[in-house]
Amino acid sequence: MKSRQLSFDTFLDFELEPIVKHTNQKIVDACLYQTKNGLSLETAYLAAVSLDYRRKLGQFFTPPTVANFLFDWAVTPQTKTLLDPAVGTGLLIGLAASKTLQIDAYDIDPVLVELVTQRFSPFIRAGMDLKIVNKDFLGFPPTKKYDACVCNPPYIRHHDVKYPIKLWENIEAVSDLRLSRMTNTYTLFMLQICQLLNETGRAAIITPSEYINSDYGKEIKRYLLKENLLEAMIVFDSKTLLFDKALTTACITLIRKGRTNEKVTFVRLENEAQLGTLQKSMATQEWAVSLDRQDFNVKDLKPTEKWGHLFGLVRNPKQILPQPKLVALSKIATPMRGIATGANSFFTLSQSEVAHYGIDMIHLKPCITKAQHIDFFDYTYDDFEKLKQANKKVYLLDINEDVKSLMQIAKYLSRGEALQLHKRYLTSHRPVWYAMEQRPPAPILVNVFNRKDFKVVYNRSNVLNLTAFHCIYPKTKDPNRVKALVSYLIAEQATASIQKNKRTYGDGLDKLEPRDLNDILVPDILSLDANFVTEMAQLFDNLCDAMRCGNAVVNDLKQQLNWLWNEHLNH
Repeated sequence: MKSRQLSFDTFLDFELEPIVKHTNQKIVDACLYQTKNGLSLETAYLAAVSLDYRRKLGQFFTPPTVANFLFDWAVTPQTKTLLDPAVGTGLLIGLAASKTLQIDAYDIDPVLVELVTQRFSPFIRAGMDLKIVNKDFLGFPPTKKYDACVCNPPYIRHHDVKYPIKLWENIEAVSDLRLSRMTNTYTLFMLQICQLLNETGRAAIITPSEYINSDYGKEIKRYLLKENLLEAMIVFDSKTLLFDKALTTACITLIRKGRTNEKVTFVRLENEAQLGTLQKSMATQEWAVSLDRQDFNVKDLKPTEKWGHLFGLVRNPKQILPQPKLVALSKIATPMRGIATGANSFFTLSQSEVAHYGIDMIHLKPCITKAQHIDFFDYTYDDFEKLKQANKKVYLLDINEDVKSLMQIAKYLSRGEALQLHKRYLTSHRPVWYAMEQRPPAPILVNVFNRKDFKVVYNRSNVLNLTAFHCIYPKTKDPNRVKALVSYLIAEQATASIQKNKRTYGDGLDKLEPRDLNDILVPDILSLDANFVTEMAQLFDNLCDAMRCGNAVVNDLKQQLNWLWNEHLNH
């Protein structure tokens, strides 16, 4: 499909499911009162509204140093028109107060719109050309082009907001893309901003870095590369948290229309202070040379690949073996997420809770409910028994029959309904709100979140697991081949592939999704030599035994495991 200009009249009139329908005057008055007493509007607003409210609207405000950087790059001496599609408290457009610019600002929150209007009313009276629109930018975009855009778009996950299909279709049509419906709101903002820049327009956008390594991010990367819009990407180290109460790694995307340069600059910053160094060097052709910078040809960047490793975000990088020696995990196994209950505190029970509520064991299944419940490379039924005796939540409620005649179960479910659990997103989308999905226990588990190395576990216990772990179902029932696969996944050779496919959030937190696991490169255990498989399975068993005994030979066994895989795959 050929790209075309945005047709604004085809958008449906709609609004997000309203969090608030009218301006809350008490909040406005409280914030204005606090600003008169010396507080910044940002600080006053954060004190006046709940974190839950801000999260529902994706409100995480721009730090002043970042705001200055975005503005300085996007606004040039030739800039006459400026767009801020998510104005928040007005920090970004405040930098334009002393300039002669025509500014359009949007925000869906009527409270913020009223506060920004009050904040800039003296400037407007003095001649500032500012229009503030209380609309959702995606649903009601402007009908003109801009020289510059600065934006900190809302950070709202796909399951927290539902846009009408017509909006998706229009954004897809103008960008010639097919967007995943799991696309985060901020990437939709990015696509729409690109359509609203004039032929030499610039945009500086601060977002989470998640999209550079996620599946839904492939399409925005494809569009930016196809149109040669991507000037630079600046990613902060995962230990640097720019946004208050948001555990996410920050990324600044610089977009420029009319580019003739085929190079794209990637910069990694260790901390917020380095942004000042970068800002001072932006006017030169060799900006960011003193920082961790790499330049890439547009044609060498592949939108289908994850880009996190291009910023040096991968810890403990190891060389990935040549492709012919390895295959994607999806060829030999099926990764899946763990069982999602929709309300873990209700659907999982300890031994004492089972006794208290009088629930028959026929309606319960043993289950791994937390990542902290596994300490070793394997998990046995004895481990499950120890957790049960420690009164941990180790049982999953499993009811897939008519419960009207089962008094104790019916009573327990009534308790859940009294807590409105049946109206939650996941439970309300089931045919029966309390019915768990049915699946066999997974032979291999991989934890979802981690701050160092991901935990890979051989599940000897034959128990189920919740979403703290992903499941891996190998396409073989041979326990030796399964153990051989686990032995590779815990070996150093697998580190580079796992790190390349991970997603990095704030404060050093890493995450793997099931689709990320699909792309991890592993040996084809289905066709490996049987004698080698047996040797690696036995070595893995020895390693598990040594770990449980606190044996000093654990490190020696790990080194032997690494050496054997290296020898086998390189000869």
